[in-house]
Amino acid sequence: MGTTVQVSPRIQNVTSVQQKRRFRPSVLLLTVLFLILAFIFLLPLYWMTISSFKPTEDIFSTGFNLIPARVTTDAYSRLLASPYPQWFLNSVLQSSVYAVFTVTICALGGFALAKYRFPFRNVIFFGILMVQVVPFYLLLVSLFVLITNLHIVDTYWGAILPLAAHPIGIFLCANRCLR
Repeated sequence: MGTTVQVSPRIQNVTSVQQKRRFRPSVLLLTVLFLILAFIFLLPLYWMTISSFKPTEDIFSTGFNLIPARVTTDAYSRLLASPYPQWFLNSVLQSSVYAVFTVTICALGGFALAKYRFPFRNVIFFGILMVQVVPFYLLLVSLFVLITNLHIVDTYWGAILPLAAHPIGIFLCANRCLR
């Protein structure tokens, strides 16, 4: 007759945790390798940041100093005195509005093509796919003529509206809505 011993779940958990925490040299080797790679990848970022606080003559001097001898914010004061802040705000504004318009137009167009049945729906869908074959550079002249005729040259809308409806975006949204 055999006897069975029941082990409490707490003791089973302790032994399973101890088995999981075994030392494996491969894990240590990978950790050291990734730490070295992280150092190699982060060193240029650190160097760029530190160099932005150095005087110009110290940046181009010989030697490799990880800690700058003199710290100055002249580069940042010159940057903020330039038109760069306006350029940055223009980029943020244009990209934000462009993203909202693109997502809205592509989602609405894709939903309409996927869910509604109307005449020439498949022809329109096929046409959207065929537009992807045309290189973008061939569309530049016609887009410029469109922007000129709409009198939106050198405006935010002239940069946002002509490219707001991507054929690939409509195609992807339509395929997603078909599921």
